Amino acid sequence: MKIRFIIIFLILSKILNSQNSIDSLINEINHTRNDSILINDYLELSFCYFSLNLDSSKFYLNRANDYLNNKDYQSLRLKYWNNLGNYFFTKGDNQKAKENYDNGFQLAKSSNNDEYLKRFTINYARLSIRNGNYYQALKFYLEKKTKYTTLKSIIISLTILIITILVSSS
Repeated sequence: MKIRFIIIFLILSKILNSQNSIDSLINEINHTRNDSILINDYLELSFCYFSLNLDSSKFYLNRANDYLNNKDYQSLRLKYWNNLGNYFFTKGDNQKAKENYDNGFQLAKSSNNDEYLKRFTINYARLSIRNGNYYQALKFYLEKKTKYTTLKSIIISLTILIITILVSSS
């Protein structure tokens, strides 16, 4: 019962925080003409909407992609692949999520972007958890911890893994 209360509390906190972020991002979009700022704000909006409205999340992903076309913003392209993969992950489409994570991982690898290598590594482990392969997810984290992940991200992910197992078994 305590775990469910904590989960509900965390979800409500995220929703309230998301609304404040949404308002400030929309305000910033309305007052800037800088492409990289617009793309980042659209990507942030898509992230905010993951837990509120997936259709809106996809709309802002598409807007970001419109601005990304024919531009060389590698870090924003990585953020796009990550968010698009997370969008499909949230929708439950593991195959499309993996395809987008793969695209992002390859770009992160070719550009030596450690931050996004960490993010995509964590996303692969989340896919393993979703598929019920907890051992593979744990093994994946532990094998890659020195190269792509930090101890803090491993602890957070293992905590989420334990909560997932406890909630699904109750």
